[in-house]
Amino acid sequence: MKLIAKLEEAEGAEEFFALLDVPFEPERLMPVRLHVMKRFADYKEQIDRCHGDADEKKRAEWYQDALARAYEDFLDGVTDAERKHLIGGDRACACHGTCGDIQQGRAESAPTPTFAPLGS
Repeated sequence: MKLIAKLEEAEGAEEFFALLDVPFEPERLMPVRLHVMKRFADYKEQIDRCHGDADEKKRAEWYQDALARAYEDFLDGVTDAERKHLIGGDRACACHGTCGDIQQGRAESAPTPTFAPLGS
């Protein structure tokens, strides 16, 4: 079975890490696993949208980088305020260099709209 098909069948965070050969510490992953997998899904979606026609080997490399990046986004150095910002913010393409809109590291979140009262 090809890697992409195996990823579609994977169920737990640890299985994704094993399939993509991304090192992790179980005790550090456990409290943030849902956030990491949500972030990885966002990065993976961006890769698929931008580069769905790339060969499986290249996509697997990007997926590996995206999972490692998602994991790093939520390690101990991230404060609660930063974590909330990261969870809700817009993310850059995770493919690292082939899209025109790539940003390295954490992407800035979308600007907050300004609201004015209607009766003024």
